Amino acid sequence: KIVKGATSLNQAAITGEFVPVSREQGESVFAGSINIESSIIVETTKDPSQSVVQKIIDFVAKAQQDKTQSQSAIDRIEKTYVYVVILIAILFMLVPPLFNWLSWSDAFYRGIIVLVVGSPCALVASITPAMLSALSNAAHHRILIKGGKHLEDLIGLKAVVLDKTGTITTGIPKVVRVETISTLKQEKVLSILYTLEKQSGHPLAKSITDHLGPKYILEGVKTTEISGRGMEAIIDGASWKIGRFEARISDEIQEKLDRCTILGHSMVYIIKDKEIVGFVALMDTIRDNAKSVMSELNAQGIKTVLLTGDNKYTAAAIAKEAGIDLFEANCFPEDKVTRVKALQQSVGKVMMVGDGINDAPALAIADVSVAMGTGTDVSLETADIVFMNDKLENLPKVIRLAKRMRKVTIQNVVFSITVITILMLSNIFGAFNIDLFSGFNITIGVVAHETSTILVILNSLRLLLK
Repeated sequence: KIVKGATSLNQAAITGEFVPVSREQGESVFAGSINIESSIIVETTKDPSQSVVQKIIDFVAKAQQDKTQSQSAIDRIEKTYVYVVILIAILFMLVPPLFNWLSWSDAFYRGIIVLVVGSPCALVASITPAMLSALSNAAHHRILIKGGKHLEDLIGLKAVVLDKTGTITTGIPKVVRVETISTLKQEKVLSILYTLEKQSGHPLAKSITDHLGPKYILEGVKTTEISGRGMEAIIDGASWKIGRFEARISDEIQEKLDRCTILGHSMVYIIKDKEIVGFVALMDTIRDNAKSVMSELNAQGIKTVLLTGDNKYTAAAIAKEAGIDLFEANCFPEDKVTRVKALQQSVGKVMMVGDGINDAPALAIADVSVAMGTGTDVSLETADIVFMNDKLENLPKVIRLAKRMRKVTIQNVVFSITVITILMLSNIFGAFNIDLFSGFNITIGVVAHETSTILVILNSLRLLLK
């Protein structure tokens, strides 16, 4: 906790909320917070193992241990299949001669053909080339997938859980409203607002000055920064403050503030002589294509959920604007893990999309996890998939790619099994001189078998397109 001083802290690494918070003497602060204003003296009140950052690390480690490596169906049956083919070949070599159906030389010849045409080359090649082609396609679109298993996990996805800041939103606050009381000239108030905020290092101050522009600058104004509160100056004999100070408020301003609060806006007060005479409302803006992405996910039958450390008003506003089905506000890292686990139990496979340290535990516990390319090193390391170009529209794109891969894989498997079955039957019928198959020999078997393998690989290469 703070034992001396007051300041503003960036807690985005812990809570994911972009707006800095004010902290004064006696108040607790998170380890891992970034001090962006004045010097403070902080007393450690807990063992390092109990810090939020360490708990995040522990969550990630435990979640990654809990995840098991699945083995593809082809890998599981391959060994058994080989034994079955060898057994059939041996039986073909021994049984017909014992019953005088074939000579020993003919039986041995037909047994060799069984080994040739029954070789699972095309069957084994049904998955790997398709997976490599899909991974190459993704890489071409700057989507890094850390293994084919994670691409398979996208199939049958039931819910996508998203962090807010940096994922659904740009993480850059934007001025959405500036209000002043009717008894003051707005241009003068805006000039004072710009002049004071221009001297502040607060991230919201930069958004305000960028919005207003340099035309409002007042020359020769001496400003003072109040730690953890905002800016102050004496102008024309009046005391002006910009930030979060205690002050009287009129019914006119209070009504407007209440409306902005419900809309999830962050407020910066404009104060003259201890009375709030105006305010600036800011909001983190959603990505341009966020709504269309959510709509496409919903069209695929995938539920969308927003988990954020922001307050309920901000969360509700962002969820509504982006078209997200459900939202949870005031979420700490452990809360996100709990929500993801609950979704896994209630709906099935869950994807987690995030970019911050606070998202890492939930990324680790999800069935498949995605990090935005501009995220923290921890999230990039933990995630199964990384969108290197930081584009949210990659979400439905990579899911469609996974479904295309599954479709091509099924085509390959069905084709391979069909060819092997036809060749096996042709060998059997040819052995007993059935007219249509009497000319079937090892040359035809080899050519047909290898051709099927080549066709399977060529079919897989279609995934490189689009």
